[in-house]
Amino acid sequence: ATLIYSLPNEINNLKKLESLYIAYSPIEAIPDDLSGLESLTELEMFSCTEITDVPAGIMTLPKLGKLTFSSNLKVTPAQMTAALTSLNNSPSAGTIHTLSIPNQPVEIIPDLTNLVRLSSVNVQNCGIKEFTTAFGKDHYIPSFLASNNELEDLPRDADGYFVAIEDVEEINFSHNKFKKLPNIF
Repeated sequence: ATLIYSLPNEINNLKKLESLYIAYSPIEAIPDDLSGLESLTELEMFSCTEITDVPAGIMTLPKLGKLTFSSNLKVTPAQMTAALTSLNNSPSAGTIHTLSIPNQPVEIIPDLTNLVRLSSVNVQNCGIKEFTTAFGKDHYIPSFLASNNELEDLPRDADGYFVAIEDVEEINFSHNKFKKLPNIF
């Protein structure tokens, strides 16, 4: 077991750090500014029992490519929606290719269309009731996993697409509340 409850601001001195994993930890806080982590492309935070909000420092990472934020159960659904909005407008919005938040309570997924490089989305078992905005026909996401949620419908762009389907390798919306399969094709 670890007794680390926070990370110091000096973590920003690790200019070549590429991956940071924080899991099964009582950590309560990380710095609000992580912009010094110039090489960090992968961040995983899951099952952190004392984290009570999505750390603002995540939104300052300049080259984040893969974000896993899962099973941090003291983070409320509203906080998660706000954090995803911030992520969509963050410096790394154009570099994120993997967004994985399974088992992280969130009811509303806001507009994420600035995450133009997304190739993998995992939002399974989150309690999602709504996506506010379609990704659209030009947004190719080969792996989109959204099973075990509360979805009744999906938004579509002007051409009727939720997400581009030409290069889809895996898409899963099973165990939601659809009364009929949404015509996202």
